[in-house]
Amino acid sequence: MGKQSKLKHKRQDLKNHPPEILPEKNNQDPTHFVETMEKQGYHLKTTNSCPDIPKSEDGKPKI
Repeated sequence: MGKQSKLKHKRQDLKNHPPEILPEKNNQDPTHFVETMEKQGYHLKTTNSCPDIPKSEDGKPKI
């Protein structure tokens, strides 16, 4: 079977058997995203700042 015929079969299958569309949850809790991220180990209320860059007087890199 060639590439074009495989694509044709997929299109026909989708036409004859459309995938089920899941209903949207409009009444979802707005903090659901934050709770999910915290369960994954991210803390959105605390931030990590970058360290201050020391000012070197000579301007030469240290080895």
